[in-house]
Amino acid sequence: MNKQSKEPEIILHVGMHKTGTTFLQWNVFHFVDANYLWHVFYKSWLKDLLKPEKKVDYEKIKNNLSKILKNDKVNIISEENIYTYQFTKKDDRFILLDRIKKVFPEAKIIIGTRKKEENLVSWYVEYVAVGGVLDFQGFLDKHMNLEKLDYEPYIKKLIEYYGKKNVFVYSMDELRKNQENLIKNICKFMGVTPPEKYRKKPARVGYGPKALKISLFINRFFKTPVNKNGLIPCWGPILPQNIIFHSFIVKLFPKKKITLDYLKKIKID
Repeated sequence: MNKQSKEPEIILHVGMHKTGTTFLQWNVFHFVDANYLWHVFYKSWLKDLLKPEKKVDYEKIKNNLSKILKNDKVNIISEENIYTYQFTKKDDRFILLDRIKKVFPEAKIIIGTRKKEENLVSWYVEYVAVGGVLDFQGFLDKHMNLEKLDYEPYIKKLIEYYGKKNVFVYSMDELRKNQENLIKNICKFMGVTPPEKYRKKPARVGYGPKALKISLFINRFFKTPVNKNGLIPCWGPILPQNIIFHSFIVKLFPKKKITLDYLKKIKID
């Protein structure tokens, strides 16, 4: 089989959210010899595919994909919303996975995991970072489905669909404790040479308790997908306070860790 008739090799990095996905996207996938299809190139067709309420034209998606996939390089698609949309009560993970399987029947999968209590805290902080105004209990009641943190059934289904050798599972603890070794193993799984140089620091700086409280107040004035009652339309990730609190300038100042016990004590007037 020559290169022209060879089927494109697909690597799908499917999440989970808050497991170092942004770090891998910006600091690793950009620096390997691969066809890295980041958001601007594939978002248009992926957006409809990841909406469970919409009918999917699979042939149209495959035709669009054929224009951007390459046969002579590994194709990497990294999108944590393949796992699920974070802030919806509906557990849509397996609906989305069935769709992904139809479009990418022979893909190799990368998925990150994280301790569930720690990840719950991180999901709430992310909710505030993109414009949320509810306290932790309000977030649980309106936006959170705790079953989405149970990644074991999802990984089991991935292995059923793609085979154990084609599913690479890593943990957030691995990324923290032995970053270089994990990157080498991920690159080996993808079939690419590890990057000689990459930025070893996180792509974004996390919130501390003070930043969280300030953001909860300021978010009231901005209309975002998680706060329909705001006055000023804005896309969550570019909220002014979000940009400031995720900057490396903020890293110069020490901050306390946000814990689950701390979140339970926060009340919104």
